[in-house]
Amino acid sequence: MFNQRSLVVVLILLMFLAPLAQLLENSEITELSDSTVNESSTLNGWPDIPTWRIGDKYTYETLFDVQDLIEQADVEASLNTLTGDTTYTVSDIFFINIDGIQTLVYKMDIEGFFTSGDDGATFDDTPLGDVDGTLDITYTGEDIIRVRDLAVVNSEFSLDVLFRAFNSGFSLFHIDVATISFDTSYNPPKE
Repeated sequence: MFNQRSLVVVLILLMFLAPLAQLLENSEITELSDSTVNESSTLNGWPDIPTWRIGDKYTYETLFDVQDLIEQADVEASLNTLTGDTTYTVSDIFFINIDGIQTLVYKMDIEGFFTSGDDGATFDDTPLGDVDGTLDITYTGEDIIRVRDLAVVNSEFSLDVLFRAFNSGFSLFHIDVATISFDTSYNPPKE
């Protein structure tokens, strides 16, 4: 019985040592040559892009120069550059069909409020003459953005423009200048 146990132990040791014997036979020494490592800002060929989740919110300080828009609208006015914050919120992640391809996209809700500040705007030729005041713009929108490269598929937004004559808080001196809406689809998506 002792011989049988010894034989089993020897066989088990041989099973464990057999792979090591092959390793010793193939132990060629290989020297590494100088090699160049190239760094890439991509992972598996895709550009590095942020990964967003529903509820992520990003706020940016924004300068909004509307002087060209006012001139194009043929309105007699002068105006400071508007300042404010724009907030982007990821409100949904879903699939849409772009050119027959199922594509993952983010839905970004956008909100912003911009102001010229007190006496930052002047409207000319009003019934009261030239009037100083504050121009406020409320910006709301929605962008559909392709996940893989953050290209814009669709951009929809609205601007509500309000002039507060004499920097007044009274609605009697408020002028609703305009409500401007845009809905733009990009094909191919705009990077």
